[in-house]
Amino acid sequence: MSRANPLWGAPRIHGELLKLGLCVAQRIVTKYMVKRPPRPPSQNWKSFLRNHLGQMVSVDFLTVPTLHFQVLYVFLARRCLRPARQEDDTPEGDRCGCLAGLRQV
Repeated sequence: MSRANPLWGAPRIHGELLKLGLCVAQRIVTKYMVKRPPRPPSQNWKSFLRNHLGQMVSVDFLTVPTLHFQVLYVFLARRCLRPARQEDDTPEGDRCGCLAGLRQV
């Protein structure tokens, strides 16, 4: 059962065996499961963002109420070419420099 369903763990196989009427402890199932080879280490988020920064897009959608009680819908999209340096006057949460031209009034 372990070979036929490689994504199933010991608890799932144990439950299926109980449904079939086979009373086996979960430790026994774990002991006789087919051991999968360890996966190679994957990249972390920092290296992923660095590798794919040229293909990333920063997107925001917001609504702005007007003085005449109408609603303006604003959609912003900007391609991220390089990471922005965080300076004192740069708004927090701006990872791609998308808000660098906006200032609080």
